[in-house]
Amino acid sequence: MNLNRFIIFLSTLLGIILTGAGGYLLAVNLINHLSIFEGVVILSLGVTDLLLVTVASALERTIMTFQEIYTTQIEMQIKVQEEINRQNQLRNNFSDIDSLLNGLTPNDITITDLSTGKSSSLSGEGFGDDLSSKINNMIGNMMSGRTQSSVKKEISEMSLDELNSELKKTLKKENFEKAAEIKKFIEDKEKPKQ
Repeated sequence: MNLNRFIIFLSTLLGIILTGAGGYLLAVNLINHLSIFEGVVILSLGVTDLLLVTVASALERTIMTFQEIYTTQIEMQIKVQEEINRQNQLRNNFSDIDSLLNGLTPNDITITDLSTGKSSSLSGEGFGDDLSSKINNMIGNMMSGRTQSSVKKEISEMSLDELNSELKKTLKKENFEKAAEIKKFIEDKEKPKQ
C-alpha cells in the first residue's frame, strides 16, 4: 500500500474515532449535567481531522491531474518541435521551384489559388530554362494577391480557356477589333488539336 494512502487512512480512522468519542462524551456529560467542554473539544478535533483528510485527498487528486497535464503538454511540445523541424527540413530541400521541378518537363502546368478558385496555366513547350522563372512569377503574383487577370497578359500567352473568357469580355465591351484578334488566336490554338 502506498505510504500516502496509508497516512490518509490512519488520519480518517483517527478522525472517526475522535468524532465518535467526542460525541459520546458530549452526550454522557449532557445527561449527567456535567461540563460539556471536553466532549465539544474532542468532537471538534475529530470533525477538523476529517475535513483536513478531505482537503488532503482533494489536493492529492489535483496535484496528480496537474502532473498528467504537464506530462501531456511536454509530450505535445516535443511532437510540435519535431514537426517544425521536419517542415523546416522539407522547406530547405525545396527552396525554390527549380529544385522542386528538378528535371521535370511538363507540357502544361495549371496552378489554382484555393482561396479564390482562379487558375492560371502555362504551356511548357518552347520555354526551356525560362519555364521555372515564369512559374515563380505566376506563384509570386498569386501569393501577393494579384491574380492572373489583374496582371496584363499577352494574348499569345493565354490558354484556350483564358482566350474564350477574354473573348466574352471583349464582346460585352463591344470591342470587336480585339475580339476578332482573340478569335484568330483561338482558331490557331484549336487547329493542332483537330
